[in-house]
Amino acid sequence: MTFYARNTSGFVSTSAQTIVTVTNGESIDKDNDQMPDVWEEAYGLNPEIADDSLDADGDGLNNLTEYQYLTHPNRNDTDGDLMPDGWEVNHALNPNTASDAHIDTDHDGVNNYQEFLDQTNPNDASSFVARVTLKGQVMTNITGLETGIYGASIFMEQHHINLYHTKTNQQGEFILNNVLSGAYTLHVSASSFSDFHQDIHISSNHDLDMGHIILFAQSNQEIWDLTGDHIMDLKDLIKGLQLITDMN
Repeated sequence: MTFYARNTSGFVSTSAQTIVTVTNGESIDKDNDQMPDVWEEAYGLNPEIADDSLDADGDGLNNLTEYQYLTHPNRNDTDGDLMPDGWEVNHALNPNTASDAHIDTDHDGVNNYQEFLDQTNPNDASSFVARVTLKGQVMTNITGLETGIYGASIFMEQHHINLYHTKTNQQGEFILNNVLSGAYTLHVSASSFSDFHQDIHISSNHDLDMGHIILFAQSNQEIWDLTGDHIMDLKDLIKGLQLITDMN
């Protein structure tokens, strides 16, 4: 196919110097880098130099791949879903569609964006970082009935480092959110009670309910002798109420 150029005076020229030729209907690519010159110019690349192997935006895709996937070579996240174009392409996601960030491609309970943050494989149901909610209720029976202990301290320890901490509410209930998979030791403590310890292993996304955790009076005093005077009287009842309600 041959096109004839017309100059500004309106005359058509048949000179070889003014003939534009397009082969097989493909766009002109002066530097033979498989990226059309018009595309390179539109995105600020150099159509005179083969820059197909460069990664201008540092997203893990070179310029040629950006052209092939219709992504922006100067934006590392074309669709703005907070997942880099290269990561999406490498994991068979769509770098031009933001909605796939919230999809759980492999049905493992973790969406694609969280898999990116955790650097797990969004196409492998066995590849994920478990996050669970752990809850329970800290109780005592020093008053004759199981009663929640207010203000008890809850710690989740791993390798002697306290990673999660909270305190119980008025009913003795506690909740720890977004606990990552791994092996932990749960520590529960409250003033005048013996501490509670239990090893816990989290390996799935299923929440854990510890149920009732019973704390007993410290071993150096009778269960009824809360004031330590070896006499059971009204003071012990008052002390018991203070312990379970954190009253002063």
